[in-house]
Amino acid sequence: MKEVDNLGLKNQSEVGEVNPELLEVLSNYIDRLLAGGRLASLSISAAEGDLRLFSEWLTMKGVDSFEKVDHILIRSWLLERSKAGDKSSSIRRRLSTLRTFYKYMIKWDQFKHDPTYKVSSPKLGKHLPESIPMSQQLELCRIPEGESSYEEWRDEAIVSLLYASGMRVSELTGLRLGDFDSVRGQIKVLGKRSKERLIPLPEQAVSFLLLYIGEYKRHYEGLTFESPLFASRGGKNVNRSLVYRIANAYLSCMTTVVQRSPHLFRHTYATHLLENGAELLSVKELLGHESLAATQVYTHTSIKRLQEIYNKAHPRAKKEKENRL
Repeated sequence: MKEVDNLGLKNQSEVGEVNPELLEVLSNYIDRLLAGGRLASLSISAAEGDLRLFSEWLTMKGVDSFEKVDHILIRSWLLERSKAGDKSSSIRRRLSTLRTFYKYMIKWDQFKHDPTYKVSSPKLGKHLPESIPMSQQLELCRIPEGESSYEEWRDEAIVSLLYASGMRVSELTGLRLGDFDSVRGQIKVLGKRSKERLIPLPEQAVSFLLLYIGEYKRHYEGLTFESPLFASRGGKNVNRSLVYRIANAYLSCMTTVVQRSPHLFRHTYATHLLENGAELLSVKELLGHESLAATQVYTHTSIKRLQEIYNKAHPRAKKEKENRL
């Protein structure tokens, strides 16, 4: 389980006590997932965190075997997590982790029953993704002034590409120089389940990336097609936490929107495409969504914004408002 621990899921000083028998089963399960290579490291890390939390709770309750768990115990744990502040989405993920755990353990002839089948997932409330309004113009592709450092060019290129492509942070951190095709004006990303897709880029973003790469080569010698497109100080790919810091610093200066994570660029990219007439299926492919339902949430955002525009601008809407007053 060392590979998972190295991902920084939990510091050993932060974890609670776990019964040795539970810990052994958990460790063997994670090791088999890693050996199978079917799940991404981040997915395995999330599963390990959920199961570790569940194991700590079972230990506290005096339960020394996963096979002694029934649906009542699972419901009690999920209820406690909810009272502790977990959102419905987190509760659903934790239950899904347990279902997968028991499914595999039964498949591997380790367990005989699955206590999760009697437990229902909580319903998710409708949550519309926040995006940056078109009225708040994004100042992207800004050429750093004076004798700028590589980091200044890199940070500007990162936020520009996030909005120009709508890619996920995990996709951006894995980019190589060879993934960018300036001739065709597109970039290749490796999405969920290791699926590749090509994302077209606007001309302004292509031109700026070319300028950035010129500066990149000026600061780093011996770059190849396999070199990271965005490098950290050590020459390796930038990591998620660095991208989050870059995005937060940029958004704090540029918008009044509360959410300031890199994912805001993805939400904004999708919303702006739909508001400008892009077809839903096309946006689905650009975002790398597996189902249309994941993309349809942005149509609700667009319709909501159109309603706001109507209420402000349409004469009848104004008249109806005056009549209510």
